[in-house]
Amino acid sequence: MSQQPRIDILLATCNGEKYLADQLDSLLKQEYQNIRLIVRDDASQDQTPSILKSYQTAYPEKITVHEGKEKLGVKGNFSKLMEFSAAPYVMFADQDDVWLPHKVKQTLNVMQQLERKYGEQPLLVHSDLVVVDENLRVLNRSFWKYAGIKPHAGTNLNRLLSQNVVTGCTVMVNRLLIEIAKPIPVEAFMHDWWIALTAASFGQIGCINVPTLYYRQHSKNTLGAQKFGSWANLMHSAQKLMQRDVRKFQQASTFFHRYFELLDPDHRTLTKEFLKLQRESWVRRRYLICKHGFFKQGFLRNFAEFILG
Repeated sequence: MSQQPRIDILLATCNGEKYLADQLDSLLKQEYQNIRLIVRDDASQDQTPSILKSYQTAYPEKITVHEGKEKLGVKGNFSKLMEFSAAPYVMFADQDDVWLPHKVKQTLNVMQQLERKYGEQPLLVHSDLVVVDENLRVLNRSFWKYAGIKPHAGTNLNRLLSQNVVTGCTVMVNRLLIEIAKPIPVEAFMHDWWIALTAASFGQIGCINVPTLYYRQHSKNTLGAQKFGSWANLMHSAQKLMQRDVRKFQQASTFFHRYFELLDPDHRTLTKEFLKLQRESWVRRRYLICKHGFFKQGFLRNFAEFILG
Protein backbone atom coordinates (compact mmCIF):
# COMPACT_ATOMS: atom_id res chain seq x y z
CA MET A 1 0.00 0.00 0.00
CA SER A 2 1.13 3.58 -0.69
CA GLN A 3 3.08 5.30 2.08
CA GLN A 4 0.78 8.31 1.55
CA PRO A 5 -2.65 6.65 1.54
CA ARG A 6 -5.88 8.61 1.66
CA ILE A 7 -7.42 8.97 5.09
CA ASP A 8 -11.07 9.84 5.60
CA ILE A 9 -11.84 11.87 8.72
CA LEU A 10 -15.49 11.45 9.73
CA LEU A 11 -16.91 14.47 11.57
CA ALA A 12 -20.36 14.25 13.14
CA THR A 13 -21.89 17.65 13.89
CA CYS A 14 -25.01 18.87 15.65
CA ASN A 15 -25.52 22.39 17.00
CA GLY A 16 -21.77 22.82 17.30
CA GLU A 17 -21.36 26.44 16.23
CA LYS A 18 -19.42 27.53 19.33
CA TYR A 19 -16.33 25.35 18.86
CA LEU A 20 -16.61 24.01 15.31
CA ALA A 21 -14.25 26.47 13.59
CA ASP A 22 -11.45 25.58 16.04
CA GLN A 23 -11.81 21.92 15.18
CA LEU A 24 -12.03 22.46 11.42
CA ASP A 25 -8.92 24.62 11.49
CA SER A 26 -7.00 21.98 13.43
CA LEU A 27 -8.01 19.29 10.93
CA LEU A 28 -6.95 21.40 7.97
CA LYS A 29 -3.58 22.16 9.59
CA GLN A 30 -2.54 18.53 9.95
CA GLU A 31 1.05 17.74 8.98
CA TYR A 32 -0.27 14.81 6.95
CA GLN A 33 -2.31 16.30 4.13
CA ASN A 34 -3.72 13.37 2.12
CA ILE A 35 -6.98 13.60 4.05
CA ARG A 36 -10.62 14.01 3.16
CA LEU A 37 -12.99 15.45 5.75
CA ILE A 38 -16.46 13.93 5.45
CA VAL A 39 -19.05 15.73 7.56
CA ARG A 40 -22.65 14.87 8.28
CA ASP A 41 -24.68 17.47 10.12
CA ASP A 42 -27.45 16.00 12.27
CA ALA A 43 -30.21 18.57 11.59
CA SER A 44 -28.57 21.45 13.47
CA GLN A 45 -30.71 24.40 14.49
CA ASP A 46 -27.86 26.89 14.95
CA GLN A 47 -25.20 28.27 12.60
CA THR A 48 -23.37 24.96 12.18
CA PRO A 49 -24.62 24.39 8.58
CA SER A 50 -23.50 27.89 7.58
CA ILE A 51 -20.04 27.36 9.09
CA LEU A 52 -19.70 24.04 7.28
CA LYS A 53 -20.81 25.56 3.98
CA SER A 54 -18.24 28.34 4.22
CA TYR A 55 -15.42 25.87 4.91
CA GLN A 56 -16.57 23.56 2.12
CA THR A 57 -16.57 26.50 -0.29
CA ALA A 58 -13.06 27.48 0.80
CA TYR A 59 -11.67 23.90 0.73
CA PRO A 60 -13.75 21.94 -1.82
CA GLU A 61 -10.95 19.44 -2.41
CA LYS A 62 -10.76 18.64 1.30
CA ILE A 63 -14.29 18.83 2.68
CA THR A 64 -17.53 17.06 1.78
CA VAL A 65 -20.66 17.97 3.74
CA HIS A 66 -23.85 15.91 3.97
CA GLU A 67 -26.84 17.74 5.42
CA GLY A 68 -28.93 15.31 7.43
CA LYS A 69 -32.64 16.00 7.38
CA GLU A 70 -33.32 13.18 9.84
CA LYS A 71 -31.89 13.41 13.36
CA LEU A 72 -29.93 10.21 14.01
CA GLY A 73 -28.04 10.98 17.22
CA VAL A 74 -24.30 10.53 17.70
CA LYS A 75 -24.18 6.77 17.03
CA GLY A 76 -26.44 6.97 14.00
CA ASN A 77 -24.56 9.94 12.62
CA PHE A 78 -21.22 8.16 12.77
CA SER A 79 -22.77 4.98 11.38
CA LYS A 80 -24.07 6.94 8.38
CA LEU A 81 -20.68 8.58 7.94
CA MET A 82 -19.04 5.15 7.82
CA GLU A 83 -21.22 4.37 4.80
CA PHE A 84 -19.94 7.49 3.01
CA SER A 85 -16.28 6.53 3.45
CA ALA A 86 -14.22 4.52 0.96
CA ALA A 87 -10.62 5.28 2.00
CA PRO A 88 -8.24 2.57 3.28
CA TYR A 89 -8.11 4.31 6.67
CA VAL A 90 -10.75 6.14 8.67
CA MET A 91 -10.58 8.47 11.69
CA PHE A 92 -13.41 9.82 13.84
CA ALA A 93 -13.65 13.46 14.92
CA ASP A 94 -15.85 15.27 17.43
CA GLN A 95 -16.97 18.81 16.68
CA ASP A 96 -15.65 20.42 19.85
CA ASP A 97 -12.09 19.06 20.14
CA VAL A 98 -8.81 20.39 18.72
CA TRP A 99 -6.39 17.98 17.06
CA LEU A 100 -2.65 18.38 17.54
CA PRO A 101 -0.84 18.91 14.20
CA HIS A 102 0.92 15.53 14.28
CA LYS A 103 -2.17 13.46 15.13
CA VAL A 104 -2.94 11.96 11.71
CA LYS A 105 0.72 11.36 10.82
CA GLN A 106 1.58 9.77 14.15
CA THR A 107 -1.49 7.55 14.19
CA LEU A 108 -0.87 6.37 10.63
CA ASN A 109 2.72 5.47 11.52
CA VAL A 110 1.50 3.20 14.32
CA MET A 111 -1.19 1.73 12.05
CA GLN A 112 1.44 0.83 9.46
CA GLN A 113 3.60 -0.75 12.17
CA LEU A 114 0.64 -2.97 13.12
CA GLU A 115 0.17 -3.90 9.45
CA ARG A 116 3.81 -4.97 9.16
CA LYS A 117 3.45 -7.04 12.34
CA TYR A 118 0.02 -8.63 11.79
CA GLY A 119 -0.63 -8.44 8.05
CA GLU A 120 -4.16 -8.26 6.67
CA GLN A 121 -6.29 -8.00 9.79
CA PRO A 122 -8.88 -5.54 11.09
CA LEU A 123 -6.84 -2.95 12.99
CA LEU A 124 -7.56 -0.10 15.41
CA VAL A 125 -5.18 2.50 16.85
CA HIS A 126 -6.13 4.89 19.66
CA SER A 127 -4.32 7.34 21.90
CA ASP A 128 -4.34 9.36 25.09
CA LEU A 129 -5.87 12.87 25.21
CA VAL A 130 -5.17 16.18 26.95
CA VAL A 131 -8.22 17.17 29.02
CA VAL A 132 -8.98 20.90 28.62
CA ASP A 133 -11.77 23.26 29.59
CA GLU A 134 -13.97 25.14 27.13
CA ASN A 135 -11.23 27.74 26.66
CA LEU A 136 -8.54 25.10 26.02
CA ARG A 137 -6.93 25.56 29.42
CA VAL A 138 -5.31 22.30 30.46
CA LEU A 139 -7.12 20.39 33.21
CA ASN A 140 -5.02 17.24 32.97
CA ARG A 141 -2.18 16.27 30.64
CA SER A 142 -3.42 12.68 30.43
CA PHE A 143 -7.04 11.60 30.09
CA TRP A 144 -5.96 8.02 30.81
CA LYS A 145 -4.54 9.02 34.20
CA TYR A 146 -7.46 11.37 34.86
CA ALA A 147 -9.97 8.59 34.23
CA GLY A 148 -7.91 5.78 35.82
CA ILE A 149 -7.42 3.90 32.54
CA LYS A 150 -4.58 1.56 31.59
CA PRO A 151 -5.41 0.89 27.93
CA HIS A 152 -2.86 -1.87 27.35
CA ALA A 153 -4.56 -3.90 30.08
CA GLY A 154 -8.06 -3.29 28.77
CA THR A 155 -8.15 -4.19 25.09
CA ASN A 156 -8.80 -7.93 25.28
CA LEU A 157 -12.40 -8.96 24.63
CA ASN A 158 -13.10 -10.06 28.21
CA ARG A 159 -12.14 -6.62 29.52
CA LEU A 160 -13.81 -4.66 26.72
CA LEU A 161 -17.12 -6.40 27.26
CA SER A 162 -17.14 -4.88 30.76
CA GLN A 163 -15.60 -1.46 30.12
CA ASN A 164 -14.60 0.58 27.11
CA VAL A 165 -11.12 2.13 27.16
CA VAL A 166 -11.14 3.39 23.56
CA THR A 167 -12.12 7.03 23.00
CA GLY A 168 -13.59 7.45 19.53
CA CYS A 169 -12.08 10.85 18.72
CA THR A 170 -8.56 9.37 19.02
CA VAL A 171 -9.23 6.37 16.77
CA MET A 172 -7.94 5.30 13.37
CA VAL A 173 -9.24 2.05 11.84
CA ASN A 174 -8.49 0.28 8.59
CA ARG A 175 -10.96 -0.63 5.87
CA LEU A 176 -11.27 -4.26 7.01
CA LEU A 177 -12.50 -3.15 10.43
CA ILE A 178 -14.93 -0.61 9.00
CA GLU A 179 -16.54 -3.26 6.80
CA ILE A 180 -17.00 -5.65 9.73
CA ALA A 181 -18.23 -3.08 12.25
CA LYS A 182 -20.81 -1.22 10.17
CA PRO A 183 -23.59 -0.45 10.60
CA ILE A 184 -23.49 0.56 14.25
CA PRO A 185 -26.62 -0.97 15.83
CA VAL A 186 -28.99 1.03 18.00
CA GLU A 187 -28.16 -1.35 20.88
CA ALA A 188 -24.50 -0.25 20.86
CA PHE A 189 -23.58 1.87 23.87
CA MET A 190 -21.56 4.15 21.60
CA HIS A 191 -19.85 3.78 18.23
CA ASP A 192 -16.34 3.63 19.69
CA TRP A 193 -17.19 0.81 22.12
CA TRP A 194 -18.81 -1.23 19.33
CA ILE A 195 -15.82 -0.76 17.01
CA ALA A 196 -13.41 -1.65 19.81
CA LEU A 197 -15.32 -4.90 20.45
CA THR A 198 -15.06 -5.86 16.78
CA ALA A 199 -11.34 -5.04 16.71
CA ALA A 200 -10.69 -7.15 19.83
CA SER A 201 -12.68 -10.06 18.40
CA PHE A 202 -11.41 -10.12 14.83
CA GLY A 203 -8.15 -8.17 14.73
CA GLN A 204 -5.70 -6.13 16.78
CA ILE A 205 -5.70 -2.92 18.84
CA GLY A 206 -2.69 -0.63 19.16
CA CYS A 207 -2.13 2.24 21.61
CA ILE A 208 -0.27 5.55 21.39
CA ASN A 209 0.86 6.44 24.89
CA VAL A 210 0.88 10.20 24.34
CA PRO A 211 -2.03 12.58 23.67
CA THR A 212 -2.93 13.48 20.11
CA LEU A 213 -5.67 16.04 20.74
CA TYR A 214 -7.22 18.48 23.18
CA TYR A 215 -10.38 16.90 24.63
CA ARG A 216 -12.62 19.85 25.38
CA GLN A 217 -14.92 19.60 28.41
CA HIS A 218 -18.04 21.75 28.53
CA SER A 219 -21.68 21.57 29.57
CA LYS A 220 -22.89 19.97 26.34
CA ASN A 221 -20.47 17.03 26.10
CA THR A 222 -22.27 13.80 25.13
CA LEU A 223 -20.21 11.78 27.63
CA GLY A 224 -17.06 13.70 28.47
CA ALA A 225 -14.14 12.97 30.75
CA GLN A 226 -15.17 11.57 34.11
CA LYS A 227 -12.63 11.85 36.90
CA PHE A 228 -11.72 8.61 38.64
CA GLY A 229 -10.49 7.94 42.10
CA SER A 230 -12.82 8.97 44.95
CA TRP A 231 -15.39 7.05 46.97
CA ALA A 232 -17.78 10.00 46.78
CA ASN A 233 -17.55 9.95 43.00
CA LEU A 234 -18.17 6.23 43.00
CA MET A 235 -21.24 6.35 45.20
CA HIS A 236 -22.66 9.28 43.28
CA SER A 237 -22.29 7.25 40.09
CA ALA A 238 -23.76 4.00 41.48
CA GLN A 239 -27.11 4.40 39.76
CA LYS A 240 -25.42 5.34 36.50
CA LEU A 241 -23.23 2.23 36.78
CA MET A 242 -26.31 0.01 37.06
CA GLN A 243 -27.97 1.74 34.11
CA ARG A 244 -24.78 1.31 32.10
CA ASP A 245 -24.77 -2.40 32.93
CA VAL A 246 -28.18 -2.84 31.31
CA ARG A 247 -26.95 -1.16 28.15
CA LYS A 248 -23.68 -3.07 28.00
CA PHE A 249 -25.57 -6.38 28.16
CA GLN A 250 -27.87 -5.21 25.36
CA GLN A 251 -24.79 -4.34 23.35
CA ALA A 252 -23.12 -7.68 24.08
CA SER A 253 -26.26 -9.61 23.14
CA THR A 254 -26.52 -7.82 19.79
CA PHE A 255 -22.81 -8.37 19.21
CA PHE A 256 -23.12 -12.10 20.01
CA HIS A 257 -26.04 -12.67 17.66
CA ARG A 258 -24.71 -10.57 14.78
CA TYR A 259 -21.27 -12.21 14.76
CA PHE A 260 -22.16 -15.69 16.04
CA GLU A 261 -20.91 -17.45 12.89
CA LEU A 262 -17.77 -15.29 12.59
CA LEU A 263 -16.55 -15.43 16.18
CA ASP A 264 -13.91 -18.02 16.94
CA PRO A 265 -15.01 -20.64 19.52
CA ASP A 266 -13.15 -18.98 22.41
CA HIS A 267 -14.64 -15.53 21.77
CA ARG A 268 -18.08 -17.02 21.22
CA THR A 269 -17.93 -18.85 24.55
CA LEU A 270 -16.53 -15.78 26.30
CA THR A 271 -19.35 -13.54 25.08
CA LYS A 272 -21.95 -16.18 25.99
CA GLU A 273 -20.51 -16.44 29.50
CA PHE A 274 -20.56 -12.65 29.84
CA LEU A 275 -24.24 -12.58 28.97
CA LYS A 276 -24.93 -15.11 31.75
CA LEU A 277 -23.92 -12.47 34.30
CA GLN A 278 -27.29 -10.72 34.01
CA ARG A 279 -29.19 -13.88 34.96
CA GLU A 280 -26.99 -15.54 37.57
CA SER A 281 -27.12 -15.29 41.35
CA TRP A 282 -24.92 -12.83 43.23
CA VAL A 283 -22.40 -15.56 44.11
CA ARG A 284 -22.36 -17.20 40.67
CA ARG A 285 -21.97 -13.81 39.00
CA ARG A 286 -18.83 -13.08 41.00
CA TYR A 287 -17.46 -16.53 40.19
CA LEU A 288 -17.88 -15.91 36.45
CA ILE A 289 -16.30 -12.46 36.68
CA CYS A 290 -13.21 -13.93 38.33
CA LYS A 291 -13.07 -17.01 36.10
CA HIS A 292 -13.14 -15.10 32.83
CA GLY A 293 -11.55 -11.84 33.93
CA PHE A 294 -14.58 -9.64 33.27
CA PHE A 295 -12.92 -6.91 35.30
CA LYS A 296 -13.10 -3.17 34.98
CA GLN A 297 -10.08 -0.97 35.56
CA GLY A 298 -9.21 0.13 39.07
CA PHE A 299 -10.08 -1.15 42.52
CA LEU A 300 -13.02 1.23 43.02
CA ARG A 301 -14.74 0.25 39.78
CA ASN A 302 -14.38 -3.44 40.57
CA PHE A 303 -15.55 -2.82 44.14
CA ALA A 304 -18.70 -1.23 42.74
CA GLU A 305 -19.15 -4.15 40.36
CA PHE A 306 -18.89 -6.70 43.16
CA ILE A 307 -21.03 -4.85 45.71
CA LEU A 308 -23.64 -3.19 43.53
CA GLY A 309 -23.76 -5.49 40.51
